[in-house]
Amino acid sequence: KRDVAVQYSGGRSLPTIFEISVGQVDRGASLSWLSQYPGEDEILFTALSNLEVTGEAYTEQTDVGAVHVVPIRINVNARGATIAELLGRRKELHIAMFENVCLGIESELEEILATEAAEARVQNDALAKHRDQHEFLVKQTIFECREILNNHRQRSPEWYNEDDQYSSAMTEAVQVRAMALSKLKYWLDHKGVSCRTVQRMPLREVFLQERRQRESELQHEMRAAQRDSNPEGVVRAALSLCKRKGLL
Repeated sequence: KRDVAVQYSGGRSLPTIFEISVGQVDRGASLSWLSQYPGEDEILFTALSNLEVTGEAYTEQTDVGAVHVVPIRINVNARGATIAELLGRRKELHIAMFENVCLGIESELEEILATEAAEARVQNDALAKHRDQHEFLVKQTIFECREILNNHRQRSPEWYNEDDQYSSAMTEAVQVRAMALSKLKYWLDHKGVSCRTVQRMPLREVFLQERRQRESELQHEMRAAQRDSNPEGVVRAALSLCKRKGLL
């Protein structure tokens, strides 16, 4: 109420009050029903409300003396994010990135399956040749990738706002691609292992097994290069090994 504002402004040299205009969207909410002083008609404006001066200030004579009046209006930023939305932004961005990773994995696996090497491998695997188990292997691999994505979806937005946890989630999301490719590659490289056997192997288990094998091969290459006094070979194998261990 104007008279309440004027009353509170008394006792000062030319006090200032705001004459506020509001619209239907930004008019705020009355607090009379829960105020200790309901007659004051207090109004609570929404979050992200801004004050905009709309005209020249003027002086008005009141019961408490002269008052400086500034005409303003409330402008609400209706597009501003809520606290819940801000807290969930990291999770939202992460899940969107992970979705793109999964879509890319599907395309890559389908492309690999269409190569001559994959066609030749199908001919050497009876189950793949007659029952299209190689195609099911790709579907199974994609399913496992999306299971990891679903696990990430189930975590709370607050979980992603911890830097260490967010970093580990990003690392796992990026690593999923390597895990998916390693599973298909395992079947392509191991001629004595059937397609169905690889299907049953957990995604992460195949990835770690392939990783350990490759690291062992690189260590063997490095030792061989050292024996042959081949410094370039040592450096090349050492760099590859460091990259595999995430040191570079």
